[in-house]
Amino acid sequence: MGVLSFTASAALIQLQLPYLEYGHVYNTDSGMAGGNPVPWCAPTATANSFQFLETHYPLILPGQPLTGGNVIGLRNQLATGWIGADNIQHPGMIVSPQGSSDQSWWEHKVWWIEDHVPANTIVFGGMIESDPTSWYRGGDLIQGSPTWNFLWQEVADGEDVEIKIDIGTSVAHVLTLTSMNFDDTNNNLMWDPGEARMIDYIDPNNPSQLFQATVSANLVGSRLEFWWNNGGANLPPRWATIEGAYTESVPEPTVLGLLVLGMLTLLHRRSRA
Repeated sequence: MGVLSFTASAALIQLQLPYLEYGHVYNTDSGMAGGNPVPWCAPTATANSFQFLETHYPLILPGQPLTGGNVIGLRNQLATGWIGADNIQHPGMIVSPQGSSDQSWWEHKVWWIEDHVPANTIVFGGMIESDPTSWYRGGDLIQGSPTWNFLWQEVADGEDVEIKIDIGTSVAHVLTLTSMNFDDTNNNLMWDPGEARMIDYIDPNNPSQLFQATVSANLVGSRLEFWWNNGGANLPPRWATIEGAYTESVPEPTVLGLLVLGMLTLLHRRSRA
């Protein structure tokens, strides 16, 4: 089973999770291109990520437990609710006409997985600027703006990662992060200030392709920022800052991250041979 696409030269180091393994549900009422737009970016990006987990780890998640073979149906239940274990009603991520809150997004991701996947199969994590202290399983989160190193490690571990961005409107947006790369000009195998870095992401408003952006550090609050673009699906390109990231992983990724580190070390030695 493929882990992830890994490439490196004397300078460029890239981690790429397979685009085709993700869901490609649209942020529309029908979940398809041409439907009416809805403010369901969080459940849509989450459903697309859950599809990746199932596809990438079929031995650990056999039988499509997260999606039930219907990614649009999964998205709809994440958005509007379902009856879970012990007949508990989960109302859904969408809590207002504007969409989800950080808390409703996080808690419903956790509840869905707990309802559909055996215990301890998936590990939760993330960084969020909101205070998660009172949330269900909020202790799995780190309060603060997501850092480059945090996001890099999650992708290197083969985890699904959704990021919340501020695009300068009254409503935030959610994307699915699929790849990261940086120009390792000093060959020390880690990103350092001044080295160029980029991300790829799936935007639920236009999931038909990957979008790429150069990442920089915002001078106010040290947030990561980039020139957000989804092909003009709903808004013209504009600056976006990353306010949060939620992740899920299976037991295998820890080993995968070590494998990536080993490949980096080998390439580093060869580049100096």
